[in-house]
Amino acid sequence: MAEEPLESLDLGGGRVLEYAVRGPDDGPVVLFHHGMPGAALPVGALFRSATERGYRVVTYSRPGYGASTPVPGSALADTAEASRTLMDHLGAERYLVAGWSSGGPHAMADAVVDPRRVRGVLLWFVRAL
Repeated sequence: MAEEPLESLDLGGGRVLEYAVRGPDDGPVVLFHHGMPGAALPVGALFRSATERGYRVVTYSRPGYGASTPVPGSALADTAEASRTLMDHLGAERYLVAGWSSGGPHAMADAVVDPRRVRGVLLWFVRAL
């Protein structure tokens, strides 16, 4: 599978959000929140499975990760606003959110900040043995 380049969205005020989109343009959108550390770079097998089933998977680097501008003192609601802005930019009328490990709280925040468009939340966490 050819990897598309990472893209950047200007959030204004000197802030940039790095993101990636995989899958068909007309597929249902899944916004994936990475764990820590992490960035917009997709996890091959996981995303391949979703995109082969017709989903459009969007990932982004939270502030301070990858090429996204750091925002000292930002809160979960700030990250959720960045998610909403990205979904607006991509024209997603409805979307699902998924969060891996420390991305879970960010996925839940999306559902709180954008309840009209978020249609479901998937969370999975890693437990240390």
